[in-house]
Amino acid sequence: KRNLDKGSRVMLLAAGPEPLLKMVEDGYTIKQITVGNLSGKPGYQHVKKTLYLSDADIENFKRLADHGVKKGDMVLLVLKRHYEFWFTVLALHKIGAVGVPATNLLTTHDLVYRFKAASVTACVCSGECNIAEYVEEACREYPDIHAKFLVRGTREGWLDYTKELEKYNGAWQRAQTHRDDPMLLYFTSGTTGMPKMVVHNMAYPVAHIITARYWHNVHE
Repeated sequence: KRNLDKGSRVMLLAAGPEPLLKMVEDGYTIKQITVGNLSGKPGYQHVKKTLYLSDADIENFKRLADHGVKKGDMVLLVLKRHYEFWFTVLALHKIGAVGVPATNLLTTHDLVYRFKAASVTACVCSGECNIAEYVEEACREYPDIHAKFLVRGTREGWLDYTKELEKYNGAWQRAQTHRDDPMLLYFTSGTTGMPKMVVHNMAYPVAHIITARYWHNVHE
């Protein structure tokens, strides 16, 4: 390990794009990429002009994707009745990640069970309850949570949801998804045993057309 001050800039040399792509998928932010050949080799083409990828060029790497959330990932949502839930779940739909809504009454044992059962890799939690503390305790038994966002509060080791949201303009190129891809995952109440997982796929919203028309009386 090397000692680096917070905010240090590091130059990395890579033989190809794969290592850099892996870093982005793991949650690292790469602000600039210089493309070119260091030496001529058989099968390589000479690059006459160096190319740069600026912040504007990588603007589509948005808030969640910047922190390692990608298509197919399971993301725990413990947001009580905060309106931020709707921003988050729509972002997950566009990424192709799976939202896992949960109550703020869960404790460490409950979270460990859900993390392991659903292979959760990130969480977005309310700062107006004790859930963040329980998540941290659960992470001691389950090390695969790569990103933790806190809504309406700040806490060491957590990303400030509001500050992260302010960094982006909302433009996003949605990921390609299929109607059979998972969209939401709920855990049952567990009244007759441990909670079971119930998955809704991307076709699930179609059912709500009926709800809107005949229950909410929406005509347009």
